Amino acid sequence: FTSQSGVQRVVLIEVSVVEKSRGVEAGLCLRMRDRTALRTALNESEEHLSLLQALDLAIGEGILFRDLSGTIRYVNDAFANLWGMSTGEMLELGQGLQDHLVPMLREALPKAGQQMWDHEDSIFDSSRTELFDISMLDGRILEVRILPISTEQGFLGRAWRMTDVTRARQESQAMIQSQKLEGLGLLAGGIAHDFNNLLMTVLGNTELAREDAHPDSPIQGALSDVETAATTAAELTSQLLAYAGKTTFITESLDLSFLVRDVAGLISVT
Repeated sequence: FTSQSGVQRVVLIEVSVVEKSRGVEAGLCLRMRDRTALRTALNESEEHLSLLQALDLAIGEGILFRDLSGTIRYVNDAFANLWGMSTGEMLELGQGLQDHLVPMLREALPKAGQQMWDHEDSIFDSSRTELFDISMLDGRILEVRILPISTEQGFLGRAWRMTDVTRARQESQAMIQSQKLEGLGLLAGGIAHDFNNLLMTVLGNTELAREDAHPDSPIQGALSDVETAATTAAELTSQLLAYAGKTTFITESLDLSFLVRDVAGLISVT
């Protein structure tokens, strides 16, 4: 009802029969209790609960909370779905939940994670937080964050937050590999330019030496091998430059028989 001051109030009315001796009714007794504060608190609690549930669904991360006694007080659907279970099954397992989940892991939990699960360990009720990845047998990677939950009343327990980061980790590894290849390409391009300059010096001096030597001199064959080897090395540097994106590939037909004879001549010395 609304009071004279315009404030809405909630009143609980209890009616009971007042009896005389031998069951004779004497009248009725009305007891009135102001429940305004209680109803307001319940309404606020329902609003807060609805807000938390909405945030829980919006975030989409798995959340589990254990109190000081080790009891699982809350676990959401996202957390249970990550392990192929229902929230009811997890709550039913209680403190034995870890023993049920560990066989699904490719590797054991880190030591800190095990200690923070055990409510009897001193680390459980510390202010320490932990962040690590765990690998599942099915190939998924879960990011785990363990953090303490405290209020004005003190430490209440620990929350476990889990997220499937398999795709993010794969994309990260692919990006790192791409950056490595890009760096390798730049390095190869720089080396190829410098090496190509050295080869031009070798080829130039070889040509000068062949001109100064007698046509029938035995050294002509050795100089010819040097020139062929330097030319082949120059072709390799061109391939490095093409790999580094500094030039383009040229496609041409090759006589494999000639190529084999040419290579055989180069390696005959060794």
